Amino acid sequence: MSERTADDRERKTDGGMVTERDEREVDNEGKTNDRQKSGTASELRGGDLEIGYPDSGIIVECESIIVPAGEITAFVGPNGSGKSTLLKAMSRELHPESGVVQLDGEDVHSLGTKTLARKLGLLSQENESPGNLTVENLAYHGRYPHRGFFESKTEEDHEAVERALELAGVTHLRDEEMGSLSGGQRQLAWIAMVLAQDTDVLLLDEPTTYLDLRHQLRVLEVVRTLAHEEDLTIGIVLHDISQAARYANNLVALRDGEPYDWGPPSEVVTEELLADVFGVEATVGIGPEGPVVTPRRPL
Repeated sequence: MSERTADDRERKTDGGMVTERDEREVDNEGKTNDRQKSGTASELRGGDLEIGYPDSGIIVECESIIVPAGEITAFVGPNGSGKSTLLKAMSRELHPESGVVQLDGEDVHSLGTKTLARKLGLLSQENESPGNLTVENLAYHGRYPHRGFFESKTEEDHEAVERALELAGVTHLRDEEMGSLSGGQRQLAWIAMVLAQDTDVLLLDEPTTYLDLRHQLRVLEVVRTLAHEEDLTIGIVLHDISQAARYANNLVALRDGEPYDWGPPSEVVTEELLADVFGVEATVGIGPEGPVVTPRRPL
């Protein structure tokens, strides 16, 4: 990471997708809304992380990473820079070789599956569902962490699903089967499911993939609303650095498996970063909503 490290910008804060199989896991922490907002957003933090896969070795090394409470943090960088791998480790989908990930000061690996799923939601790139599952039923899968085994759907579940379908813009598709949808429509349906999970922290791995520009902007507007009006903490992987600079409070730029820089877009998005991290010559101007990137040529 550059001289502006995550620790330099530490804020004073307090503080996965669940499958049907996880429904069988019953804990003793109650079945009612499990967000229990107290007016304080959640913070996700990683330290001394080494992350990899059995066949690939260590892919990401990160001394310190923070997804600040109640803000949008965008992870940017070229293909293969480690963005998705880092997000998987932050969500407990991938166990780091060393280091720790903490949610509000608690090691995520110390939390029960349903307990974590009530606090943290993940939309990954690898999503599969039965083709005959409807969009509405998929959204209800996001409610599993909030119910006990054999417990019926509650009014709270219905309200959460209706709200998620509306936010994702798929209310009109509620009765459509997943197998009949286009790639973009399926992506919006998965977004509805993770929104229905109703967590304090939301991690989104390239949620705008397969979406046309209109729907990309819709998703990013929803993300901004959730963070700024409902105090959610959001980490999002994006390919488009201009969109990241416009919608995120913070950017984490990765290069070759390590954070290159971290901070507000106005500080991070520079012509030097675009050359060093993305390998492009570009100019950076200032627009009404943050930095504006104009690519010129590959380096």
